[in-house]
Amino acid sequence: MKILEERSGCVKYLDLDTNEETWLNKKIFEKKYKHLITENHLKMPTVPQEQAMTKEERNIPISKQKKHHSIVGFSKDREPSDFYPTPREGTIALLEREKFEGSIWECASGDGSMSKVIEEQYKDVYSSDVRTDEDVYGEKGIDFLKTNKKFNNIITNPPYRYAKEFVEHSLKYADKKVAMLLKLVFLEGKSRYQLFQNSPLKTVYVFCKRLPIYKKGIKTKNSGLICYAWFIWDKNYEGKPIIEWIL
Repeated sequence: MKILEERSGCVKYLDLDTNEETWLNKKIFEKKYKHLITENHLKMPTVPQEQAMTKEERNIPISKQKKHHSIVGFSKDREPSDFYPTPREGTIALLEREKFEGSIWECASGDGSMSKVIEEQYKDVYSSDVRTDEDVYGEKGIDFLKTNKKFNNIITNPPYRYAKEFVEHSLKYADKKVAMLLKLVFLEGKSRYQLFQNSPLKTVYVFCKRLPIYKKGIKTKNSGLICYAWFIWDKNYEGKPIIEWIL
C-alpha cells in the first residue's frame, strides 16, 4: 500500500495488489492501518489547503464509504476467494451479443452460475476453479494463473484483485476470444492503459442497470453501487474499442 495524498480529513491511497486508488476517511484509515503507521511503513503526506477536496468528496457519508469498499475489494470482510457469483441475466446478456466458435473455458467457475448458462448454448465447455470445496462446479483445485491449458475462448467473472492477471493470462492461452465480466473502473489505471494499448480489445458492453452481484450469491443492501461491463478481446479484431450499452 502507498499513501498518495491527504485532504480535509480524508486519505487517498494506492492498493499495490489491485492498483486501485481509493479515498478513505482519515480516522478510519488510521484505525485500520495503525500497525503500518506505527512501524513507519506508511507516512502521511501533507498538501496545501488550496488543493482541498471538493465539497462532494468531503461529504460522502462514512457508512456509504464502508459499503462501497466492501464491494470494490478493500473491506476486511471481503470474500477470501472473491466468490461473487454472476446472475443469470449477466451471462445471457453476453451470449445475446457475442458468438463463440470452438471450445470455451470458464476458469473461475465457482458454483457454476455462469458455466451452466453457457452450456445451454454451447457443448464444448470446460469449467474449473481454484477452490476445492464441494460446491465447486467443474474441476476443482485448478489455479488458472499457473496453468497453460489452451482453449479457443475464455469466458469468466474473475476475482477482481487478480483481474488484470486473468486478462493477460487469458490472452496468452485463448486463440479466439476472451470475455471478462469486470467493474467498469477496470478502464482506469496506468498499468491497464498499457494492457489496452497492446491487446485486441474489441468491445465494452456496459450494463445500464447495475447487476445484482452479492457475496456468495446472498442478497444484501449493497445493490446498485458498482457498474459492471463485459470486456471482449478478439484475436481477429483490428481497430479501436467500441462501447455498447446493455439496457
